[in-house]
Amino acid sequence: MIKLYENIKKRRKELHLSQAELASKVGYKDKGSISRIENGKLDLSQTMIEIFAKALECSPAYLMGWTSVLDNQNAIKETRTNVMSAINKMQQELEEMKTQDYLISLSDDEQLLLEMFRKADSSVQKRILKYANMELNE
Repeated sequence: MIKLYENIKKRRKELHLSQAELASKVGYKDKGSISRIENGKLDLSQTMIEIFAKALECSPAYLMGWTSVLDNQNAIKETRTNVMSAINKMQQELEEMKTQDYLISLSDDEQLLLEMFRKADSSVQKRILKYANMELNE
């Protein structure tokens, strides 16, 4: 939330608006509310964030600090890209964690066998599997 208040103040200054002018644009009676918002002492509802974004000619995502892009269309694209990147990273980390947890539960011999199997090319892996199946079926 701190980013929101900082971004409101930053964007207001970029547009050369006084606190009183911004207050008027968003429907507040005086600049005191804007001062409290910019100092993080007054929370904003989602509706008010949207009103501030319109008054400050930017996207709500920009005010929230989720994107560095001012307009909605590009903010949505950048946010979607960032979210997908984060999801992919989390999936990779989850897979690594699963692998590590699984390997921890293996005995030393099982870990060695798995490491050797992974190092082998596909034709050798097929022969190993064929041999293992033959041994297990006897």
